[in-house]
Amino acid sequence: AADLGPRGCRLRCQPDQITVEGGDVAGLWAGLTWLEWEMRCRRGPILPVGEIERRAAWAVQISQGPWGGNYSVPDFSPEYLSDDAFRLYAHYGVNSMMIYGDLLCYVQSDIFPELNTPDYAHNMAMLQDAAQRAARYGVQFSYVVVGPKLRRDHPLFQRLPEVRGTGFDRGTGRLHFLCSSHELCLDFYRETFTRLFSQVPQLAG
Repeated sequence: AADLGPRGCRLRCQPDQITVEGGDVAGLWAGLTWLEWEMRCRRGPILPVGEIERRAAWAVQISQGPWGGNYSVPDFSPEYLSDDAFRLYAHYGVNSMMIYGDLLCYVQSDIFPELNTPDYAHNMAMLQDAAQRAARYGVQFSYVVVGPKLRRDHPLFQRLPEVRGTGFDRGTGRLHFLCSSHELCLDFYRETFTRLFSQVPQLAG
């Protein structure tokens, strides 16, 4: 039902028929959830006669990975992030899953080749597969990025000391971010995110 919009649902309950309509697949899931809710409230297979219409309160509803579903980059294999997680999201009307982790897992840079990961192709393929599996349930990924934290003597800083940020002290020594105002660092982030979103268009943000 196009008039319902994304994630909206409509229930029609009559003595001889129950109809569930949705604005999209996520809306159909929402409709089934409302049926469950109505019966749970009445403690049995009892539904109010008439029509019930529900629309999503927010266009995007983000949640962390559900219990038993990994949300940390980069291991999104079905063993650690199964389709059951996406089914659970769809069931409760969540359409964006927060993923979290080190950006260095997805770096293949011409600007800062010192930051390239040898596992780039493997990590990217795993993210692509998980994003495509999630999309079948109306779920996208919202990536909370952890920027590079590097030691002072990292090869990148040896070649370009001016891109080293102030840093912070920890028990194992001082770590440095990339300088957030240096043009090369900004170019690196543009390059990396352009490649990431081009190769995984299902990413929501």
